[in-house]
Amino acid sequence: VMSPFSMYYAIWQYFMMFIDFTYTAFWVPYSVVFVLEDCEWNRTSAVLDFVVGWLYVADILINLRVGYAVVYKLSRTLELGSWRAAVFYVVNGTFLVDLPATIPVFIQTICLGIDGAETNFGINLTQIMRLLRLLRLARALRLLLSDALDVARVGVKRVTGAKMVWFQSMQVIILFAWTAHLMACAWYYTAVIEDAATFNRFPHREGRLWSCVEGMEAEAADTWLKRTGLLCAPNAQKYCAAFYFATMTITTVGYGDISADTNAERGVAIVMMFLGALFFGYIVSTTTLFLEKYSVQKKEVQEYLDKIDVVDAWAKNRKIPRSLNLKIRSYYQVVWSKAEELQCEKNILMELPFPLRAAAAEHITMPLWEHVTCLSYMDRKHWQHISSRLRAEWFPPGDFIANAPGHGTGVGLRQYVDSLWVLERGKIVCVRDGEEFMYITGPQVFGCSLVLKLLDSSFPLETDYVAFMSTTPVWLWRINKEYLQRYLQRNKDALAQFVQGIIFDPVQADLLEIDFETERKFYDILLELKGDVKGEGGGEVEPAADSDDGNLRRGVSRAGISTIEENGKWIKALF
Repeated sequence: VMSPFSMYYAIWQYFMMFIDFTYTAFWVPYSVVFVLEDCEWNRTSAVLDFVVGWLYVADILINLRVGYAVVYKLSRTLELGSWRAAVFYVVNGTFLVDLPATIPVFIQTICLGIDGAETNFGINLTQIMRLLRLLRLARALRLLLSDALDVARVGVKRVTGAKMVWFQSMQVIILFAWTAHLMACAWYYTAVIEDAATFNRFPHREGRLWSCVEGMEAEAADTWLKRTGLLCAPNAQKYCAAFYFATMTITTVGYGDISADTNAERGVAIVMMFLGALFFGYIVSTTTLFLEKYSVQKKEVQEYLDKIDVVDAWAKNRKIPRSLNLKIRSYYQVVWSKAEELQCEKNILMELPFPLRAAAAEHITMPLWEHVTCLSYMDRKHWQHISSRLRAEWFPPGDFIANAPGHGTGVGLRQYVDSLWVLERGKIVCVRDGEEFMYITGPQVFGCSLVLKLLDSSFPLETDYVAFMSTTPVWLWRINKEYLQRYLQRNKDALAQFVQGIIFDPVQADLLEIDFETERKFYDILLELKGDVKGEGGGEVEPAADSDDGNLRRGVSRAGISTIEENGKWIKALF
């Protein structure tokens, strides 16, 4: 399964986008009404339709084998499972418009295989089926009508120096050209059908008018082509006249030199006027919204551009290498410009009164309890209480979250670890003596030394020897040590369960450097604490859920430690 961020897939997508913006959007409608023949190898239009049709098929097969990304703010997770990728494309992708667009190529292949259709009816049937290719316009329209192109505007300005207003204007012009082009083809084909009906035939297989083929221009239907003297004119001239009428209809100008006189033309003109009015309203509303959006965002965008100019000038003055400067600019584009937006969750929770904030924090963080080993040993009621006191935090890449004096950046140090941190999403590197020695990937916790110090005051804090720095955007939750320690001191069963989970969690064992002797010491303390809890009528230190023999699961060191349970009561470990 190919990654959606693969260079090869990106090239393929740009190639198919180019085909949709040119061939599908403009050539398909034009060829359907002006160049009907599609079943003879000696025609360039037939070969072009055949090749592009099979490219449509290849596009479906490729998309079925391309993964997708689950994005949360700036963090993303790739899904590269073959079945999941295929189902995602069918359910959430453009499969429903891509599949019908491939039907014409199969019909054309059969038609070409029998050396062409022998009747005008056959040609018109394949012509109608070719219109299914227009469904792929939904892909391009979704791009143009969304804010997806807004992302490219800053890059275009940096490369070309063009103002964003021109980029937005080009978007409107493309939509107008598509709409007018489709209307022009429909308007011309109305005259073609009227002319063929006069001779009781289907439209001519080569796109010509029967009145011109038979040399009976005087007998032709009184269509707009006849009244304007364009009945047997070249296709280019007739198309220009049709496009001119479509433009007048959309803009509600109406000079009157081209008008509808037959019933069929009046019916088509009514539909065109209705659609033209809707599209004209869309143009007006889009322009108004763009101007409002432009005025609101102008200051923010200009602030970003000015900042980039300052950074570039500084990099040039300091002779910063180009590769490093690109990374710096990338930071400002991806993180700095979105910092306020990414702090949204934290700001919302801080605005809420405590009961609502606590309920929201509990709902969001309860799933973490099941996925973090050291937390999963706690009773649900204890984690519910603790999670309701958690506060949301967000840090960009490269920020030190907790470190001791003399560590970290060297300025603005956070002295020691003052909270229990729950890493929901992202990645943190643990730095010791200036060297990376392990990574923590969410969901996980750090700051557990605050809990162990309740049982052994001599146990060192992580930040006595470790600094924690984010390597990706990270979303964390924290509870300050004063509240956590006081709660655990009041609830000894929760403390025992938490400590048990810590010494059983391999990540925490590596992070806190829990060796064999330390593990033995905490086992003894746990068993003593268990007796105190029982004496106070508190909860029991439960054995591990996956233990087959009812024994306390051996710790991380797995070095000759075992405990036994006799008549439902725990006794001291045997070493």
